[in-house]
Amino acid sequence: MFASTIKRVALSVFTAAAMSGALALGSAVLPAQAASANCSNNVYRVVWPHAGVYPRMSQAAAPLTTKQAGERVTGPTGWGHVYANGHHWTKVWVNSVPGWREGWMRDDAVTYIGCS
Repeated sequence: MFASTIKRVALSVFTAAAMSGALALGSAVLPAQAASANCSNNVYRVVWPHAGVYPRMSQAAAPLTTKQAGERVTGPTGWGHVYANGHHWTKVWVNSVPGWREGWMRDDAVTYIGCS
């Protein structure tokens, strides 16, 4: 839980810096576009035994698909985590019928592992 809180705070600070157009790295300041130029997707690893991917930020919706522990999912860069319906949510992309779709996973069901 502590790691999840730190991840959300760090991501919030990073998102705020990116939205302002600059990221501070040590004593250098880089434009946000330059920092994310080599990163087209965020990559997450599923940490729950089973985690649903929902069409909206609600577990009351029928899941688009279910991911298993250890599977990787990707999501858009520059997108922060959203708080809705009592939980933090992460935007992801999943391959489901009829093709690639946007979905939402509970933030605590995944852990950030890098970008691609």
